[in-house]
Amino acid sequence: MRGNRIRRPDLSVRIPGWGSIRGRMAIVLAVPTCLLLALTGLGVADRAHDWSAARATESQVGILLQEQDLVRELQRERGLTNGLLSGAEQYRDDVRGQRARTDTARTSLRAALSKESGDLPGARPPPYARPSSRSSTSSPPVPPSTPAGPTAPPPSASTPEPSPP
Repeated sequence: MRGNRIRRPDLSVRIPGWGSIRGRMAIVLAVPTCLLLALTGLGVADRAHDWSAARATESQVGILLQEQDLVRELQRERGLTNGLLSGAEQYRDDVRGQRARTDTARTSLRAALSKESGDLPGARPPPYARPSSRSSTSSPPVPPSTPAGPTAPPPSASTPEPSPP
């Protein structure tokens, strides 16, 4: 009749504190508390990652705004230069002033890039070498005025003359 007998657990493998109600309550509450602390730690790590990504995005937006400023100034300079090259002399002083504003925008962008150490994800170097930078005091001279209207290229000696029909 050994099968009907209730066996007591082996006392050699004993959980400390399990013998009293206080110990059992401490063990029962310790497991969820540890799990809660682990989940809280994971949540904090996730928030820290999100914060880091937000700071990186903020710096990229700052660079993009600087790039937009430079593009806008370059487009203004291009428009004024086209007007000057088409023969409108009143644009000469405007072109000089716009070149200074363009140089300021370029200097501002370079400073922002060097502050970020150029470490932008997905950024590629330009496919060609750009000249260093022109300063507003040593900018190339504005070309002298040209006559309005298209000019024909000089005739070349190697160009055959059309034959009469």
